[in-house]
Amino acid sequence: AAAAEDLAGKLAAAEADKAAALAAAEARRASEVEAVEAERDAIAVVAKEQKERLQAEAAADKAAALEAAAAAAAADKAVALRETEERLAADKAAALSEAAAEAEARLSKALDDAIAATIVATRRENEEALVAAAAEADRRVEAEREVTAEFKELYSKECARRRQVHNELVDMKGAIRVYCRVRPVLPVEVRSGAAQEVCSSPYEDALVVKQDDEGTVVKRYEFDHVFMPESTQEQVFAEVAPLAVSVMDGFNACIFAYGQTGSGKTHTMMGPEEDRGVNYRALAALFSTADARAPDFAYTITVSMLEIYNESVRDLLAAAAGDDGGKKTLEVRQGSRGVHVPGLTEVTVGSIEEVVATMNAGSKGRSVGSHDINEHSSRSHLVLSVVVRGRNAVDGSTTRGRLHLIDLAGSERVGKTSASGARLKEAQNINRSLSALGDVVAALTSAKGKRAPHVPFRNSKLTFLLQDSLSGNSKVLMFVNVSPVMWNVSETLCSLNFAFRCRSVQLGAAKKNSESGEIQRLKGTIDRLREQLAAAGISVRASPVPLVEDGDDGGGGKGGAGGE
Repeated sequence: AAAAEDLAGKLAAAEADKAAALAAAEARRASEVEAVEAERDAIAVVAKEQKERLQAEAAADKAAALEAAAAAAAADKAVALRETEERLAADKAAALSEAAAEAEARLSKALDDAIAATIVATRRENEEALVAAAAEADRRVEAEREVTAEFKELYSKECARRRQVHNELVDMKGAIRVYCRVRPVLPVEVRSGAAQEVCSSPYEDALVVKQDDEGTVVKRYEFDHVFMPESTQEQVFAEVAPLAVSVMDGFNACIFAYGQTGSGKTHTMMGPEEDRGVNYRALAALFSTADARAPDFAYTITVSMLEIYNESVRDLLAAAAGDDGGKKTLEVRQGSRGVHVPGLTEVTVGSIEEVVATMNAGSKGRSVGSHDINEHSSRSHLVLSVVVRGRNAVDGSTTRGRLHLIDLAGSERVGKTSASGARLKEAQNINRSLSALGDVVAALTSAKGKRAPHVPFRNSKLTFLLQDSLSGNSKVLMFVNVSPVMWNVSETLCSLNFAFRCRSVQLGAAKKNSESGEIQRLKGTIDRLREQLAAAGISVRASPVPLVEDGDDGGGGKGGAGGE
């Protein structure tokens, strides 16, 4: 019981402590609730204040943003307004410009229309006067043209007449015709800077040469004709043709080209295939004349070609044919019928085509070489001889003419050509033969009006071969070919001085080589009588002086030009 009372007391005390603890805990909880509620209320107040502050700040930001947006919109509006104003101003200016241009165009058109109308009106008003004036002008121009043409014709006829009279006078005196031909400046001279020209021709028969770079010292020459670089091969031959064709009438003629190496001699005489020179054109003229005179006259034309190289005579046609005669050295002889070359091949030609073939074949064998002045220099004198025999079918009379066409080797200075060895020997022989030609001309010049002196024809093969041509009874024409540039002025002056001396030579009038039909008949009678006397064993001594010149009447073939 006591224990139960003690336990009950303890339980009561425990219940009291529990109740007290519960009350204390309830009091604490209530106090904590109040604290929490107070704190909540404080938080709510703070939150409200923060909310209000945030709302205020947001309102301020919104106001600032609105203000900034308004400012930006105002700025954009101002820019757009300015651009609009500028665009309107540009459109207005363009419209004004277009309107002004249109107005100007209308004004210009109106002015043009007015001017055109004025011109039309003026033309209409003055048309008859203009037509009359034009007709009068045409009449005067036509009259002037007729007068000019008449004067030109008269001048041409007078020039032709003067040339004819001059040629007749030259024929009567037997003077050497001298034609000067100036070659063009060569491309190599232009490239090397040596193209200064020194030659000019104030008249067709005069040549002026400057002797120094300044042109203060000049020398003037007069020849029968002067051909400047622009002269064509056709124009050159037109002056030569009468002399060349005279062989058809029985005259002897000689045409030769003289000058320094590279001055255009071979071009003048031979010429390239597309621009033939004197040789081809002369033969063509002979055939043309023969055709024109047929059938009243019958002609036989034969040609031979030789070269004089290092003082040796070579038969170029024999060499072209492959004969041994082309390798032989021929001799120049003088007989009763004059100077000739025994054994020289003579070919009968019947057309210009045969002539070309013959000349081409012979020219291939010609000696050529190169040096510092001329890459294709002729190292020999080339002689093309043409014999024309004619017979008159009406009266039986005959004619015989010989034409020498000569392309001389070029004179040269050894120092300029840098020649040595074989080339030096060639140059020495060329210069020696040309010097001999100069001696012959000097002797012939000094013979004028005096007793004939000794003429040294035999000093060279060239002068010996030219003896018949330079002794009279032959028409002679010389081309002096010269260079136009200052670098060659010394050689040019030497050539011109030699040509000038040649022009003063008078050989005497050439004679026609012809025999009448009666002489032909008498010669036939004499031949028959001689045959009869010979058959009877009676010896008859031939006359020391032939009745006529005994020509090469043996026809073509080897030896026809030379056999006695």
